[in-house]
Amino acid sequence: MALSLVVGVGAGFGAAALIYALRLVSGVVSRTADATTLEQSLAFLVIPIGFWLAWALAAKWAPEAAGHGVPQILAALTLRGGRIAPRIPVIKTIATALTIGVGGSAGREGSIAQIGSGIGSFVGTLTRLGESERRALVAAGAGAGIAATFNAP
Repeated sequence: MALSLVVGVGAGFGAAALIYALRLVSGVVSRTADATTLEQSLAFLVIPIGFWLAWALAAKWAPEAAGHGVPQILAALTLRGGRIAPRIPVIKTIATALTIGVGGSAGREGSIAQIGSGIGSFVGTLTRLGESERRALVAAGAGAGIAATFNAP
């Protein structure tokens, strides 16, 4: 029970980090739009650079962070006993912030579910829980992340 609380709080912090990163990237994009004429003429590069950075991060360091998020969670639960690499929540946060922040057509829901699941997997692995307990923490992390991103209690 206490570990579920840790995962829930961690997923809440993960959601807060994602929202902060989104605002940071969006702020850079909007400052580019308000810039001088020379800078505005280069503003069209911001979107493809943001997309490329998000793709490069996932392709190089965390291929399992690419995509919506929910299929990757299901694969971790069914094929890997709930094991999600600790780098996934970090890479997913950055890649999602870049994708959405530069104007990409994506949502936070699948990403935060994967971030929360990664936190659950990390806590389960760190505490050396068995597979079924770790899988429960992965599911709890997904639910907590989604709840946090929608400001649900």
